[in-house]
Amino acid sequence: MKRLLLTFAVLSSTNAVAAPKGPMIPREILDYRLSIEMSCRDSGSRRGLALDVIEKRCTCVVGVLDTKLSPSDWRRAQAANAARKPGQEGEVLKPHMADMKACGGQ
Repeated sequence: MKRLLLTFAVLSSTNAVAAPKGPMIPREILDYRLSIEMSCRDSGSRRGLALDVIEKRCTCVVGVLDTKLSPSDWRRAQAANAARKPGQEGEVLKPHMADMKACGGQ
């Protein structure tokens, strides 16, 4: 019993330390960001790319968006995606396409 309580205490304190810093990101945007990454991974897999190439490329693509898109841009792109308006979503992402293509794995 003591071992179980000790394990619980360690896990609880670890979770408290690992809490994210900075502003909270809305769940919809996190889901959208994850969908971009998963689409990238699926595309690489369908094209037969090696797993390390897929990992590097998709990490880069999401990193580009993380550094280039403002919170407002993330909201606009997510809302357009949710409304199934690819043209509007593309308007937000288009200025960053060259940077995403530079991630490789084409």
